[in-house]
Amino acid sequence: VYETNSISNNSCFWKQYIYGNNSVDDFAASSLLQNFIRTPFYTEMRTKRQLGYIVWAGSSSRKQSTGLYFVIQSNSTPADQVLDIANNFIVQMPDMFSSMDSKTFSMIKSSAIDRLLEKSKSISEEAGKIYSKLYIDMVPSDWEEIVIERLKTLTKDEVSQIFNSAISKENQESITILFFGKDHVKSSSKANVKDIDLFKKRRDYK
Repeated sequence: VYETNSISNNSCFWKQYIYGNNSVDDFAASSLLQNFIRTPFYTEMRTKRQLGYIVWAGSSSRKQSTGLYFVIQSNSTPADQVLDIANNFIVQMPDMFSSMDSKTFSMIKSSAIDRLLEKSKSISEEAGKIYSKLYIDMVPSDWEEIVIERLKTLTKDEVSQIFNSAISKENQESITILFFGKDHVKSSSKANVKDIDLFKKRRDYK
């Protein structure tokens, strides 16, 4: 956890759970989980709790790791409080996923496949995809086709196992960044990273 101050009166919470090794199974599961986590996270943080206008969740991949991230920007609530509220909800999400009925799971899976089948809308967008494959994710050129075939056979239990492992305290590997609005009072420090430059030097980037 790293804390810093914002020049505006908006606090921001950003958290990423890192897991797996960007294998076909990991990428397929994260593509599906991205479609699952966005709606309940937004509904709880934005609609019900009204923490801020910017609430987002999604998946990411980098070379040899896969991730799920959560973002909240709030002009009313300090970042440490946003962290506590978000964490308390995120840890419930694996159980929410496990209790999903088969029809909803099939819909989410179909949505993930449709997203991978989407064609680029511009040359620059296509170039960005190719660059990411070659130099960031380091995956084959036909990666979408490979992932889609795996998604077709992926079961809810398989995804649930990956989700639980990523979020559980026992296996959790995560990065959290808290930006505190200039008028927001910090109730307690969550930071265990004091020197960000030293932290980056010691990281093994994958």
